[in-house]
Amino acid sequence: MKSSYGEPKIWLCALGLTVGLGMTALLLLLITVRGLEVFWPKNVVQLTLKATQAGGQPEIIAGELRKQQMRRDAGTGKETEEWLIFMGNKDAYGQTFRYVDHQHIERQELPVDLMVAERFGNGRAIFYPVSLKLNDGKEIVASDAAFDREFHRVISEGHARRKLIEGIEKVKIGAINRSMLKLDNSLKKPASDESAQATRQADVAAKKKLLQDNYEKLAAQATALRRDQAIDTLTYRLATGQIRTQAAAEVINYYRPNRLGTMAKAGWFLHNGWDFLSGEPRESNTEGGIFPAIFGTFVMTLIMSLLVTPFGVIAAIYLREYAKQGLVVRAVRISVNNLAGVPSIVFGVFGLGFFIYTVGTTIDQVFFSSNLPTPTFGTGGILWSAFTLA
Repeated sequence: MKSSYGEPKIWLCALGLTVGLGMTALLLLLITVRGLEVFWPKNVVQLTLKATQAGGQPEIIAGELRKQQMRRDAGTGKETEEWLIFMGNKDAYGQTFRYVDHQHIERQELPVDLMVAERFGNGRAIFYPVSLKLNDGKEIVASDAAFDREFHRVISEGHARRKLIEGIEKVKIGAINRSMLKLDNSLKKPASDESAQATRQADVAAKKKLLQDNYEKLAAQATALRRDQAIDTLTYRLATGQIRTQAAAEVINYYRPNRLGTMAKAGWFLHNGWDFLSGEPRESNTEGGIFPAIFGTFVMTLIMSLLVTPFGVIAAIYLREYAKQGLVVRAVRISVNNLAGVPSIVFGVFGLGFFIYTVGTTIDQVFFSSNLPTPTFGTGGILWSAFTLA
């Protein structure tokens, strides 16, 4: 007779593994859905709130409904529903989110003229467009059929000028700054005598004078382009009634969410997702995209793999087939086994202190002292290379 001893435990282990995998899959699905919701254009609701005082005026706000939840009052113990509203307009309100007690809402609407604009600074704005004033003095009101066409043209010209400014400041002026740094580092190297040092200083001064002249010309060009960014202005009205004006070229894109159908929202969903993947971060990494992080991670991983993998394979073959057993070989194998079994955070802390602050800093002080305090090897690269090699 066949014994079933131990089979229930095997089935329980299988059940536990299945439940764990299912929970992991559900968690990943939840994260994916919540993350993709950010890119979907939401309708903008305008709320009329009851006056807080007798004879007072009702307050009107507008924004995207982000969350509905129940809140328990600390004094009475009663539960009331509250809404979390994303109002945008950080430069006007000083805050972008606001909790609203549902029982204070007198009326809610979905005005079709409300506009959501992504701006280069201060985040998104939610408003009613009033007029667009062009550099030739012509003013186009929002009800004019030419408003959207001219607004798109101004935004496109602003994008082009912004790329020119980035090219001047990051590429051309960046190259000048690197050349200046190299010239300053060259003066730190010892000279054979005082005459050679004086000649070197004069040569460096002449080269720095040329670089400084080029820098001033490029800086003047960038300043002129920034001045042109503010020529065309957009006037808009907030839901609270406040009238504001800003440079129209600083608007990245805009849409009227309450006019959009499902297909139009799907188009904006793809557009927003692509901007997130291909754009650069703004507003201290709270706006914009993540392309520099993706590109930097990809390049660093690729370079480390190309440089480190051959050494790792050669070292493994040597240790396995040719190396004689000894103290060094045993130490290497013990280190590799530890690396496979110890949590990565522990090795991260150890690598920070050993590879970066000890090995990297020592290499910089011995071989690249002229570049200090800017590190050459005292960065995270040597740590990642060591981990990849191991």
